[in-house]
Amino acid sequence: FRKYSKLFDIVYLSNSMVHHLIPPIADIFSDESLIMLETAKFITELSREQYIEFTNKIDRMAKSAGCETMIDVNPEKDCFAFYKFKRA
Repeated sequence: FRKYSKLFDIVYLSNSMVHHLIPPIADIFSDESLIMLETAKFITELSREQYIEFTNKIDRMAKSAGCETMIDVNPEKDCFAFYKFKRA
């Protein structure tokens, strides 16, 4: 990650890549970044409970990486979850 340290102002992770949202990834975020995460809305075979659990999981992951929620997400209706990262 050193090569990309504080380089990205906007970070997008698809629902299939959100597992990379672990605390060390914050090293690539600029001092103030927008983090955009794809929800599971378009994974059609999931149940309502699975949509909710996926959304809760990405929320926990984002917060563990130092991000704060920008907009509340409806797991069944919203395509993306938006977070902000601000380096202390």
